[in-house]
Amino acid sequence: MIRSFRRIRQSFLESNRFHRYLIYAVGEIALVMIGILLALQVNNWNEDRKTAIYENKVITELTRELDQNLMYIKGEREFTENRISALKELLGLTTAVNPNITYLEFNKIYSLSSGYQEFVPIDFKLNQILNRENFEFKRSDRLNSYLLIYSG
Repeated sequence: MIRSFRRIRQSFLESNRFHRYLIYAVGEIALVMIGILLALQVNNWNEDRKTAIYENKVITELTRELDQNLMYIKGEREFTENRISALKELLGLTTAVNPNITYLEFNKIYSLSSGYQEFVPIDFKLNQILNRENFEFKRSDRLNSYLLIYSG
């Protein structure tokens, strides 16, 4: 292909057809520019595709973290509900004299009612994402703002 272009150019120059050669040169420049623009467009599409794949991966990992936090919160809620019922039972035992309760039963109710554990969310992936320079979801400004609010 390059040889054929070279031959065409040589024949124009040898036959003193400068005007035709100029048209040929402008056409060749236009073809090169179109090729460059196509290559840039393909590159942009590829970069957008890679970004979308990475964003989907990040969203999946964040969803997994949030699901783990949700399961932990549900467990803590159940524990807290059990603690409240144990406290109510303990309050009932202390307000009324109950000679039928043994020390072991009282100790069990008391230990169940006195437990407390602070909630520490799993946020490794979230911190990793937020600590990356200039990371943001290109497809969702709302998601970016929610992540900043959640990270607090």
